[in-house]
Amino acid sequence: MLLPLITYSLPPGLEAHKITAYSMTAGAERALSHQSDQAQRLGECKAAMPYLIGVQNQSNETIVSMVMRLIVFRGSEVVQTGVNEKFFGTSSSSLLLMAPRADLTTFLNPVPATNGVLPDSKVCNSPLHMAGAERVEIQLDSITLLDGTVIGEDIYGVVDRSEKRQLALDDMITRLRAARGNQATVEAQMRALIEDSARVGQDFYASEHRAWARIVRYQLNNGEKLEELIGQLRAALEAKLLKNRKN
Repeated sequence: MLLPLITYSLPPGLEAHKITAYSMTAGAERALSHQSDQAQRLGECKAAMPYLIGVQNQSNETIVSMVMRLIVFRGSEVVQTGVNEKFFGTSSSSLLLMAPRADLTTFLNPVPATNGVLPDSKVCNSPLHMAGAERVEIQLDSITLLDGTVIGEDIYGVVDRSEKRQLALDDMITRLRAARGNQATVEAQMRALIEDSARVGQDFYASEHRAWARIVRYQLNNGEKLEELIGQLRAALEAKLLKNRKN
C-alpha cells in the first residue's frame, strides 16, 4: 500500500535537556539493538514505523509523559486529527517510542501498564490514518519531565490542563474540609456537581471537576473516611503539580 507523504515536527530546545528525538525511518531501528524486547516489539509493528518518533533521554530527569498530535490531510483539507497523551510514570527507559495511539505506544515500550496487562501485537494492524490520506503530519507536541519541566510548543495544553486539574482538585479538598465531617453534605455537593447538565461540554476544568466529584462520591460510598480522603487528594495534588515550564 502506498504511504502518504509523512512530515515530522519535533520540539525545539531538546539538546539543552540532553534529549534527542528522531523519526523511525528505515534503519533507525538499529538504535534499539541493545534493547531486545523493544526491538522485538518493533519488529512486529513494521508497518507503523513511519509514524513513530524515537526519544532518547540522556538527562538526569525521567520523562513521565509525552503528547503526540496526528493531522491528516487530503489536499489542503484536514480530514482527521488525533492526540495521544501518554503517561510513562517514573520508571520509563532511556529510549521511548511514541506513536499516534496510546495502545500502540504501550505495546512498543517496556513500561508497566497501570492494570498490569499489555496490549498484544494486534494493535499493530489497526490503521493509523484514514484511507485516501495524501499527507500526514506527526507532531511531538510536548515532553514532560519528572521535575515538572514541559518541553515543546504544548499546543495540546499540558500546562493549562495541569493548572485546571489542580484547581478542581483543590476545590474538592476545600469542600471536604468545609463539610466538617458531615458526609451527607459532601454527598449532596458531589451529586450536584455530577448531575449539573449545564457543565457538560464545558472546558477541561469542568470535566475534571465532575471526574473528581465521581471519585469522591465513590470512595465515600465504599466506606472511606473524610479525613483519609482529604489526605489522599492532597497527595494526588502534589503528584500532579507541574512546577515550571521551560522550552
